[in-house]
Amino acid sequence: RGIFVQAGSVAPLTALQMLANGLFEKLLTGGLRCATDGEKIGCALGAGAVSATLYGPVDMTMIHQQKLGMSPIGTMSHLARAHGVASLWRGILPTAAREAIYTAGYLAFAPVFTAKIMKQPGWEDSFFQSAVLGSMAAGGLAN
Repeated sequence: RGIFVQAGSVAPLTALQMLANGLFEKLLTGGLRCATDGEKIGCALGAGAVSATLYGPVDMTMIHQQKLGMSPIGTMSHLARAHGVASLWRGILPTAAREAIYTAGYLAFAPVFTAKIMKQPGWEDSFFQSAVLGSMAAGGLAN
């Protein structure tokens, strides 16, 4: 039951992160060159931070929904009435920091680490192994 709710809330956030990341990269490079590793990381960090504008209210609603036992819409209405509409974005800065790190992990660090590993002698044709190691390193860093 909860899997569809979770997927329904995460899919738009992931789409927003990917969209923002692509827009930031295009702004930086003008679409004329590949982004450097540092630019990729910066864009992914920014994309994660931007996604907090959507994820903050989702998190706030889920947390209070569990406490109040109300529907998502009912919970949002309750929070807005009791504490003001802006209360839905309470905690936006920690959420932005969390999402920036998380998003940089999967959109920048994992691909950058994978590419670095594959440039090592003997690893040129080992995409799968390199991707596993790169993803593990990125996960450790982003965690």
